[in-house]
Amino acid sequence: MRIVINEAKIIAEQAKITKLASYTSEPYPLNSLSDREFEILTYFLYQSMISQPNSVFDKVTLMSGIGERGRDVILSLKGEDIGIIQCKKYKSNLDKTIVSKEIIKLVLFEIVEGNIIPENQNLNYYLAITSGLSNTAKKIIRNHPTELIDNIDFEKWTNEVIKEYSTLKHLIFKDIQPQLVLLLKRLQLNEVMPQDLNKLLDSNSDVANYFFKIQQVTDNQVQRI
Repeated sequence: MRIVINEAKIIAEQAKITKLASYTSEPYPLNSLSDREFEILTYFLYQSMISQPNSVFDKVTLMSGIGERGRDVILSLKGEDIGIIQCKKYKSNLDKTIVSKEIIKLVLFEIVEGNIIPENQNLNYYLAITSGLSNTAKKIIRNHPTELIDNIDFEKWTNEVIKEYSTLKHLIFKDIQPQLVLLLKRLQLNEVMPQDLNKLLDSNSDVANYFFKIQQVTDNQVQRI
């Protein structure tokens, strides 16, 4: 099920956000945002990229935050979904188990419900995170799909995701494994690290000012920008 929200609701949600103090000499305090605020911030950052000459998408859609099936933001081009963004706000590095199960979850919901991965093209999967990735999690993303499909815990992770969602509980790993593998191979995995988000915020003051009170420290004095 695809539950999206319109621009008016996004603006209403944005109006409820309490700006956080942010200092020019430090990274933006992404981990101090709520989960939903981080999703909205990511939406606005990618929305701002549409106007860039090299943009590969022309529409950005924010999901409702409920039952999003492993996707928080959808990127589209000429009416076709070409990418999804999954936002994960963790204070510690994400490990391979968390990352792998998020990817598997998306594909399992494609198997059951469809309309997530386009039939005739690959789908870009962006994992936007507020902290970092463990070395083994990086391997899952950078050596996809081999690192996930050939992992000794692949079946275990899949079964854990199946048990977590009532919509998926009828699935049996051995029955769906061929389709699961084929769909995983059609995902192009990308990591969006905190430093990437900080660069995007630095280059887009309008979005930064939605969420943060930008303050400059000079001679031990804090000045509002």
